[in-house]
Amino acid sequence: GPSPLTALETATLTPHLGASTEEAQVRVATDIADQFIEFFTTGAARNAVNIFSLLNPKLAPYVGLAETLGHLNAQLVDGAFRTIEVRCYGDIAVSDDARLLTVAAVKGALGAISQEPVNLVNAELAAHDLGVRIVESRSRDVRNFTNVLSVAVQTDAGRHLVAGTIFGDQEQH
Repeated sequence: GPSPLTALETATLTPHLGASTEEAQVRVATDIADQFIEFFTTGAARNAVNIFSLLNPKLAPYVGLAETLGHLNAQLVDGAFRTIEVRCYGDIAVSDDARLLTVAAVKGALGAISQEPVNLVNAELAAHDLGVRIVESRSRDVRNFTNVLSVAVQTDAGRHLVAGTIFGDQEQH
């Protein structure tokens, strides 16, 4: 049934329009301007949630693999993160979008430990804020597989490495 508040003559009910006040609109505009300034001076996109990339369809499964390897590694190590190393071998190493593999691995690793949301846009900034160094290497040379991706995490307690590849079109191994 209807709320008992609707029967009160002393109550005025309105839809929630909290962000529609003049003060809220000024604050939102100021926050956006500050974020633009930060982006154009440091390259940091702190609150962005979407990333646009014309990603090579053959590389797309490796982006998911990179995130999985980063996340898995974060669950297997102890101690504070010092370095995240991402190594690409094979055809994926020479792709124009190979940098996204590193970002996805960092997202996976830091997303597992960070109190703040980590996405493909802010992953490198999150690493910087946490004092985590990112090391990336690529080589076309690979044995036994067409492509291999490895992610190593160095903490103050030691180093751990996991590696994987994609079988078929999507199957992570």
